[in-house]
Amino acid sequence: MGYAFNLTIPASGEGSRPISVSGQTLLMCLDAPLQISYEENGFNTAQFTNLPPPMSQPSSLYFPTDGKTILWVRLDPTQASPAALLNVWTDIGSVNL
Repeated sequence: MGYAFNLTIPASGEGSRPISVSGQTLLMCLDAPLQISYEENGFNTAQFTNLPPPMSQPSSLYFPTDGKTILWVRLDPTQASPAALLNVWTDIGSVNL
């Protein structure tokens, strides 16, 4: 089952948000390109990756299942995008009782 949640990512150039993920994870933002980093300063040191809006089913990302991994998410500041909704489904396949 895992855990699913939605959160609003601030408009381009207005900051980033941390999210906690574990195991198999899907990240989907239909409205704007995302940038993902393991630490907030990664955006300043070019240690991030770009995730474009999905055209179809997004690919799974895999993180350790021991504990949680914190990712920092922001909208690409070069795109001038308004705030956007991020859909997260993490720890896919676990059973939550």
